Amino acid sequence: MNSSTLHYLTRKKLLVAWICIILATIIVSSLFYHREQLREREARAAQAQERLARISELQHHIAAAENLAAEYVITGDPHQLEPFQAAVRDIDQALLEGGEWLNDSPPKSERLRELRPLIQERLAILERLMDIRRQKGWATEELGAVVAQGKAVDDRLDRFMARLQQEEKHIAFTEGAKTKQKIRQWVWAFTLGVSWIFAMVLFVLYLFYHEIRVRQQAEEKLMDSQERLRSLASQITLAEERERRRIAVLLHDQIGQKLAVTYIKLGQLGGMPPPVLDTAIQEIRQVIKQAIQENKSLTFKISSPILYELGLEAAVEWLTEELQSRHGTVAYFETDRHPKPVEENLRILLYQAVNELLLNVVKHSRARHVQVSIWREGDRLRLGVYDDGVGFNPAAIRARWGKREGGFGLFSIRERLRPFGGLLEVDSKPGFGTQVVITVPLKNNIKPPMNAD
Repeated sequence: MNSSTLHYLTRKKLLVAWICIILATIIVSSLFYHREQLREREARAAQAQERLARISELQHHIAAAENLAAEYVITGDPHQLEPFQAAVRDIDQALLEGGEWLNDSPPKSERLRELRPLIQERLAILERLMDIRRQKGWATEELGAVVAQGKAVDDRLDRFMARLQQEEKHIAFTEGAKTKQKIRQWVWAFTLGVSWIFAMVLFVLYLFYHEIRVRQQAEEKLMDSQERLRSLASQITLAEERERRRIAVLLHDQIGQKLAVTYIKLGQLGGMPPPVLDTAIQEIRQVIKQAIQENKSLTFKISSPILYELGLEAAVEWLTEELQSRHGTVAYFETDRHPKPVEENLRILLYQAVNELLLNVVKHSRARHVQVSIWREGDRLRLGVYDDGVGFNPAAIRARWGKREGGFGLFSIRERLRPFGGLLEVDSKPGFGTQVVITVPLKNNIKPPMNAD
C-alpha cells in the first residue's frame, strides 16, 4: 500500500469523524434547545395561572372591601375606605402587569382587555352603591336593583375567570404536548444518530484494522519473498558448485582419461611394426573421436552454440530431439514459425527454463510423450511444455515449499522470469500429466504479424 493511498484513507477517516461530531453536536444542541423551550413554556404557563389566580383573588378582596365601605356610609370614617381603595389599586396593578407580560401573545392580551371592562363595571357598581346609600339610605328599590346588577357582574366575572383559566390550561397542555413530541422526535433522532455514529466508529475501526492487516500481510509477503530469495540464492550457489563438480569429474574421468590413454599410445608407436601400427593408430583415432563427442556434448550443456547462431526455436528443438535420443521419450516440437524477437538475456533464460522443465519430465513424471510448443500471441511469446506423466498436486507442493506454485525448480524459473515481466502457469493433477506455460513480452520495436495463422 503506497503513501498516497494511506493519506487518502486517513483523510477519509478524518472526514467521517468530523461528520459524526457535527451531527452529534447538532442533535444534542437541538435536544437541549427544545428541552429549554418546554421548561420556559411550563414556567410561563405557571406564571399565567398564578397571575389569573391573583386577579381572581383581588376581585374577591374588592367584594370584601365593599362591606367596609358600607360602614363608611354609616360612620363617615374615611379610614374605612382604605381597604377598598387598596384593593382597587392592587387589581389595577395586576391588570397592568398582566398586560405587559402578555404583550407577546395577542389572544391572551385580547382576553385581558375583555376582563378589564368587567372589573371596571364592577367597581363602578360599588361606587354607585355607596352613593345611593349615602344619599337615599339602605331601603330603596334602586339599591336592590344595583345590588342585583352587581351580583350579575360578579357571576360574569367568575365565569370569565374560570373560562380564562381553563383556556390557559388548555393552551399550556397543547403547547407542552407539541414540545414534548418534538423532544421525543429529537430523542429518536439522537438515538439513531448515536447508533449511526457508533456504526461509523466501528466502520472506521474496521478500516484501521483492515489497513493494519493489509500492511502486515504485505510485510509477511515481503519477508517470505526475501526468505525465498535467500533460499534461491543458496540453491543457485549449490547448483553452480554441483555443476562445476560435474564438469570437473567429466573432464577428469572421461576427456582427461582419454587424452592420457592417447598420450600413452602415442608413446608406444615408435617401435611398432606397420601392421600393429595401423591398428594402434585406429584405436587412438577412436579415443580422440570419443573425446571430441564428449567435449561437444559438454559444450552444448554449458552453453548451446545453436542458441546464439540459429536462435531460440532451433535451440529448443534441439533440446527436444536430445531428450528423445538420450532417454527414449517420444518428444514433439511445434512452432507457428512467426518471428519472435526476444531480448538476448531473456532468450538465454527461456532456453535454460525449457532445459530444466525437460529434466523434470525425465526425473519425476515418467512420461511416455512430451510436447514442446512455441507460438506468438499479439506482442507476447508463449512457450509450453506438456507431458502425459504421473502429474502432481500443486497445492501440496505449495504447502511444502511455503505457498509456491510447484517445486523449487518451478519457483526458481518464476523468480527469474519476474524481472522481464514473464509469467509461469502450472496446471497438473495426479494421474493426468502436467502442463507448464511460460509467457514473456516481445521486443517493443517489432510489430506483431498481421495474420497469425
